[in-house]
Amino acid sequence: MIASFRAQFAELEQRRAPTPADLQAAVWSHYETELGQDGRARAALPTDATLREATDKLATDIGAGHVPWSDDLLVQLNATIDLIVMRDAAKLDRERRAIQLSELRKHLARGETALIEWKADEVIQTERLVIAKGSPAYRDLCQRLQRAQIEVLERASERDAGNWAGVPSDPISHAG
Repeated sequence: MIASFRAQFAELEQRRAPTPADLQAAVWSHYETELGQDGRARAALPTDATLREATDKLATDIGAGHVPWSDDLLVQLNATIDLIVMRDAAKLDRERRAIQLSELRKHLARGETALIEWKADEVIQTERLVIAKGSPAYRDLCQRLQRAQIEVLERASERDAGNWAGVPSDPISHAG
């Protein structure tokens, strides 16, 4: 039992109050990570050639009256739905991001932090910061991260229009 208390105490001793540089580093890291994820997601979207190939294959399978792995109509329907989702993946991503951006802005305006608390909790844990959930410091971290996430979504919107040269307009999202 004493060893357990010592281990807990050692863990607490390693925690520290965040500095302005810690907060800025966390915000910048979040911005870069999320923007990188956006780039990877775009690279994974199906190409026109992939869509044509999948469409041709499905048309051939249905035209022949079967799907190679099953004659079940439900399987054919699922294959058709999969093709529609594949075809509309970029559009669905744009719509999801637009909804997220709108909601983040509303939350930021009224001081709500629910949509970003997962990231704040992760930062506090990985950086071993002494920030109590719900405290003013916690809300500050959340709001900084919300602002960075808004910047990410704005960059993604610019990328949707073919502009990959966008930079953060909010000073909170600049490298420290």
